[in-house]
Amino acid sequence: MSSFASKSIHDFAKSLISFLKATTWDLDKAANSIENGVVYSKRCDKKYAFEAYIAHRMFHEITLTSCNVRDIMKFDDPVDTVMENPHGEQALTLTVSSNDTT
Repeated sequence: MSSFASKSIHDFAKSLISFLKATTWDLDKAANSIENGVVYSKRCDKKYAFEAYIAHRMFHEITLTSCNVRDIMKFDDPVDTVMENPHGEQALTLTVSSNDTT
């Protein structure tokens, strides 16, 4: 999971927990409804139950495709990979990555 996705999940969970506290929800019951029977070392560790639930819901039914990293790593420059196979998976990955503005 990218650090951006991880931070987004963390920030959303933090906002969700603040909202639940403000509306007087029982956070113990809410965390137990996510994963029952967990013993948390510290009270604040319940946030991980919420983060896990959010991540699960975000990535539910996403299928990840693997690519052969050896094919990419044989070149010093990723552009060489695209030059060898301009319609391959690596070309699409490179194009998407270079167009990513985040």
